[in-house]
Amino acid sequence: MANVEISGLPNKATPLSSDEIELQATGGGASAKTSLDNLGKAIAGIFGSILVNDGATAQTGIGVTDVKVNGFALNGESSGVTPDNVNDKLTILTAGKYSMSAAMSFAGSSQETFDVHIAVDGISSVLGARRKLSSGGDVGNLSFAGYLDLAAAAEVSLNIKAGGAAKEITLAMGQLNVTKVG
Repeated sequence: MANVEISGLPNKATPLSSDEIELQATGGGASAKTSLDNLGKAIAGIFGSILVNDGATAQTGIGVTDVKVNGFALNGESSGVTPDNVNDKLTILTAGKYSMSAAMSFAGSSQETFDVHIAVDGISSVLGARRKLSSGGDVGNLSFAGYLDLAAAAEVSLNIKAGGAAKEITLAMGQLNVTKVG
């Protein structure tokens, strides 16, 4: 790999706009202009998120078998990952190692324990958290993070299950985030 010199000096033969930089290979190689936005994406890497703010729709039918958490309402920032809040998932476009994080606050069936896990292609991973709600409209919080090796086209979502049948939650606030780290 060639060494790259970053310059944006005003006395270049071709002036740069205020949001451009010029990349030049050391040793007299060809130079290329790029926007600061494109350089930022290259440095920042591959990431994506889905989220919900002030959710109010109950998800029913949660039992002892994993089901997908639904209720995400917004696609967050992304680059190289396809967020899909309508289907409550993120699609990975580039295989690699990813940092994963999830945080959510929710109300639900009283005196019930809920397990939430990162799911890959619908199958729960080992990354997860447990939360027991008390009675009387309690809103519980949970969050967790970890790393997973993901294939291209993998679909990442959240799964939830409860200690008993016919339970429900209402996702109030939440986010699911992925960032490629290797």
